[in-house]
Amino acid sequence: MKIGIDCRTIGDPSGVGTYTRELVRNLLKIDKHNEYVLFFFAEFSEIAEFERPNVVIKYFPSIKYKKYLPIIYSHFLIVRTIKKERPDACLFPANIIPLGYFGKSVVTIHDLAVYKFPELFPDKKINFDRRIVVPASLKRADRIIAVSQSTKKDIIGLFKINEGKIAVIYEGAPQAKGRPAVKNVRSYLLFLGTIEPRKNIARLIKAFTNFVQAERWRGELILAGRSGWKNNDVFELINKSNKVLGCQAIRHLDFIAEADKLKLYEESLALVFPSLYEGFGLPVLEAMAYGAPVITSNNSSLPEVAGDAAILVDPMDIKQIADAIKKVATNEKFRQQLIEKGRKKSQEFTWEAAARLTLKALKEA
Repeated sequence: MKIGIDCRTIGDPSGVGTYTRELVRNLLKIDKHNEYVLFFFAEFSEIAEFERPNVVIKYFPSIKYKKYLPIIYSHFLIVRTIKKERPDACLFPANIIPLGYFGKSVVTIHDLAVYKFPELFPDKKINFDRRIVVPASLKRADRIIAVSQSTKKDIIGLFKINEGKIAVIYEGAPQAKGRPAVKNVRSYLLFLGTIEPRKNIARLIKAFTNFVQAERWRGELILAGRSGWKNNDVFELINKSNKVLGCQAIRHLDFIAEADKLKLYEESLALVFPSLYEGFGLPVLEAMAYGAPVITSNNSSLPEVAGDAAILVDPMDIKQIADAIKKVATNEKFRQQLIEKGRKKSQEFTWEAAARLTLKALKEA
C-alpha cells in the first residue's frame, strides 16, 4: 500500500505540529512494509530523520504562493502534487482535507472549539474553514480520527457523522522514562499554550494574584507560548497584576524550543491549564510525563486525559483555581502524590499505539 501524509505542520510550534511529527516518526518505526510518500513545504529542510528505504519525500510548491493565492494554494495547488504520486490512502493530520482532493483519505480532528466558542476566534481567519472546509472534510473522509472521546462526541453532535466512521486514537506522551529526578525545582507555576481567549488566561492571572496576596507567596507565574489573538486584555492584566504585587511575578515567554519546554515542565511547581475547551490537551499529558503536577479544567477532553492524576477545577471559578494553586504550592506531600499519579497516567498514552491504530484506519480507508 502506498500511504501519503500531509506533513506541512511538522516544524510548527503547536500541538498539531507535535502530533504530526510524532505520528510520522512512529509510523515509520513500526511499518517497514508499506510505502510512504511524505509531503512537505518546499522550504522545509529537516528531512533527514524521515528518510527510510520505504519513504519518498515530495515537496509542495513554495509557500510564498500561499500569500497571494491562499485558497487556490491550500486546496488545489498542493493537490496536484499529491495526485501525481497516486497514494492508495492519504492522511491529513490537521483537521481538513483540501477541497480539490477526492482520493481515499483519513483526517484527524483535534478539536472543534471554533464551533463551541466562535466568539473567541478571529472571524476572518477561520470563517472559510468553519463554514465550508471542515464540514466538507468530515463528509468526504473515508475515516475520521478523533483524538478523544470528547471530540468524537462533538463530531457526531455537530455534524451528524456516522459513529462507525470515527476512530478515537489518543495522542502519545513523550518518552520520559529513565530521566533523572530534577533536584532544582523552582518557585514558579507554568502555563503553556497559545495566548488566546480559549485558554482562560485572564482568570488564571487573577487567581494567581489573589493567591500570592493572600499567602504572601514568593514565586512566579510563567505564561509560555506564542501570542495568538484577542489577547490585549491578558497583557494589560499582566502589567496591572505585577504593579499590584510590586514585582514582575507574572512573565510571558514567547516561542519555546523543545528542549526549553522540557526544562520548563521539569523545574515547575505545577502546570496550571484552566482551558475553556480542549480536543485533547497535550500540555497536560506532557507535564505529567515530565513530572509536573497538573491543575486543569473539568470540561471537554481534559478529565478524560488527566483522570484522577490532576486537580480538576471549574475554569470559570477564580477561587477554585486559586485554591488548587495553594494546595499544590504549599503542600509538598500532596504535590509529590500528584507527580507519581501523573507519571503513571501518562504511561497509558503512547505514540506507538497511536501509530498502530492510525495505520489500521489507513488500511480501512
